Amino acid sequence: MKSFLAVLMCLFVATSFSYAQGKKEAAKDMKEAKKDMKDAKKEAKDAAKDMKEAKKEGDKAAAKEAKKEMKEAKADAKEAKKDMKDAKKDMKDAKDKVVGKTADGKDIYEGPKGGRYTLSATGKKNYLPKDAK
Repeated sequence: MKSFLAVLMCLFVATSFSYAQGKKEAAKDMKEAKKDMKDAKKEAKDAAKDMKEAKKEGDKAAAKEAKKEMKEAKADAKEAKKDMKDAKKDMKDAKDKVVGKTADGKDIYEGPKGGRYTLSATGKKNYLPKDAK
């Protein structure tokens, strides 16, 4: 009986450790994405400021270069925003697993209590009716 309880306790500890590990990784990704987004926004702001100064001085080459930098910074901000969205999704789904696909190609997830759902573009869960299983 004691060995059985010891085995159960080990299994419990192992599963809770893996769950916590998944949450930690998702939280770390989220933190990195926030930092990247903040940096990208700052770069875009600086590039816009440089472009305004160059236009004010009448330097066309510098204005063109500043505009190019601003476009690159905006692209970086867009990419950082996408990474942040993915990190949020990973954090939300750290405990849920993919069990199938819908007809239109979306993943079907199963929650901890057996509910099945898909994720919308904004990251919200759209639960499937029980008869659709």
